[in-house]
Amino acid sequence: RKGADSPNFGNFSWEFFSKATDPTAEEAYQMRCRPTLVLSEAFKRNNNLPKRKALLPPTLAASETINFHKLALRYSTDLTKDMIFTTFRDLIRKVGEIIGSGRKLKLAFSVGVLHSTKERKTKFEWDSEALKMDAGDNPIVFTMAKPAAAPAALPPPAAVQDD
Repeated sequence: RKGADSPNFGNFSWEFFSKATDPTAEEAYQMRCRPTLVLSEAFKRNNNLPKRKALLPPTLAASETINFHKLALRYSTDLTKDMIFTTFRDLIRKVGEIIGSGRKLKLAFSVGVLHSTKERKTKFEWDSEALKMDAGDNPIVFTMAKPAAAPAALPPPAAVQDD
């Protein structure tokens, strides 16, 4: 799995974490992943959004930067890469202005909804049905051997991705 990165907005990706299964079994941990949206530092800075400690890069799946030329060629016969880039830039700018001004926002994506609050905090609620359809018959679960020392407990998955 790969994520999608927009340097002026954020990174839609997968965060990897381990989950304890049977502590007595030889293979007692499973590596799992969950979707995440990490807003870019540029987006936060340009729109005066509260800062939150970012996830460490090794826990995130690799991401591909959005290529507007590929989008124009693959999904349209009429639009140019410049038209797609300009529209995307203007849309992201307007979303940032709304969130930065403290107005509430609900913006639907094909995989979930971005929400903002009056306190300029954001969260992304993932659509589990859309993610199930995307995963198909290939759920991402790996079984790991039991480590010598138990790993530190990870917090449970949450809908809040960026406060």
